Amino acid sequence: MFVNAWIKQKMWSQPGRYPSGGPVPHSLDVWRAAAPAIDFIAPDIYAPEVAYYASQYHREGNPLFIPEIKPSVVSANQAFWIFGEHDALGVAPFGIDDSSPEQDPITKTYAVLRQVAGLILQHQGKGTMKGLFLDSTNRKQNFELGGYRVEASLGLGGMTVLAGFSVGQKKTTLAGGILINIGTDEFIAIGKDYNLTFKPLQEDGKTLDVDYLEEGTFVNGKWLTLRRLNGDEGTGGGDYGFGFKKGNQALLTFQRSPTNDYRIVRFKMYKYW
Repeated sequence: MFVNAWIKQKMWSQPGRYPSGGPVPHSLDVWRAAAPAIDFIAPDIYAPEVAYYASQYHREGNPLFIPEIKPSVVSANQAFWIFGEHDALGVAPFGIDDSSPEQDPITKTYAVLRQVAGLILQHQGKGTMKGLFLDSTNRKQNFELGGYRVEASLGLGGMTVLAGFSVGQKKTTLAGGILINIGTDEFIAIGKDYNLTFKPLQEDGKTLDVDYLEEGTFVNGKWLTLRRLNGDEGTGGGDYGFGFKKGNQALLTFQRSPTNDYRIVRFKMYKYW
């Protein structure tokens, strides 16, 4: 059994304007102590501070489940971050059954998450998975994963060159994804419209490069390679890609598919003198 919480918002921030005695962050511990029959407490998040409220409700003994979130392209991208960063049980935009699946942005999110659901479950709670969410106010995200310092950044910016894009295309202002470390120097990236820059935690003077880069899918829990990507499709081509001679780091450009769907890419890196 669970209960969902109407949390404080800008327009309804005073007690009496919202149910301030409910299972909101400032009384969450009281609810958990006084109502042990409740398995978990779930926030309805319509406020823009999604990261804050996710961290408040994802705590020991209370897994994160978001039964209501504002339906939008933003929340469709935030869902990746919520699953990857907070081991969420689920994320559901409000009124999901009232919208057309073809028009609802969460449809494509669910489609790719359905493919990797088993993989996500395998890596929950193990420190081998990170959620990504980038927008115009937070264009970069830095973290450590699998022996690397990783920087996620919005695509189509800076020096990145993407084959097949017309001159003058606007820069990306929104991206969501999940990065999973599945083995030594091996990762799976899910999403679109972002770049990943890797730098080893332990410097050894070697150059970092890519062993393989594949786009694929999961069928009955098993990886199926759809195509092997080349340099242009994975790093933008030219010298601005994997194998920086100056500064031991490597860049992966997560390019947009022709159908604008989210993608699943598996890759492995290696070092050489």
